[in-house]
Amino acid sequence: MEKEKIKVWTFDILRSVLISLLVSTILLLILSVIATFTQISDKAVVIINQIIKIISLPIGCIVGIKSDKRGLALGLIIGILYVVLSFGVFALISGKAEFNAIALYDFLIGIASGLFSGVLAVNLRSMKSGNVKARRRVKFRNKKVKAQNN
Repeated sequence: MEKEKIKVWTFDILRSVLISLLVSTILLLILSVIATFTQISDKAVVIINQIIKIISLPIGCIVGIKSDKRGLALGLIIGILYVVLSFGVFALISGKAEFNAIALYDFLIGIASGLFSGVLAVNLRSMKSGNVKARRRVKFRNKKVKAQNN
């Protein structure tokens, strides 16, 4: 049983990372076309690049994660792999790899976004599947969690 879970989690991770990279690539191509025809400052490009990464990870996790447990761990791994692979891919495309403050911010934002996205994806999956425990966790009333006994 444990091997089956590991297999599912591995496919979830790979699927999520690939979807996130695909979304990032498409959005960055759109950004490059827009930047070609307009005058966008370098600072704006850096900020938009971060926003694209923040958007890509949740999309990848929501579409890619099929399990309804271990969202924090899955998100952390997905975030780290996404940052490392995106750094490598875009370093190959640009022909240079720069380890600077922006690369550090990319890494930190990727991890934070991955953690958030993994938890979000797993909780959305749990709610969609009708998992009663997930429903109990999201029912808030007067700032207290009130579970319904079914």
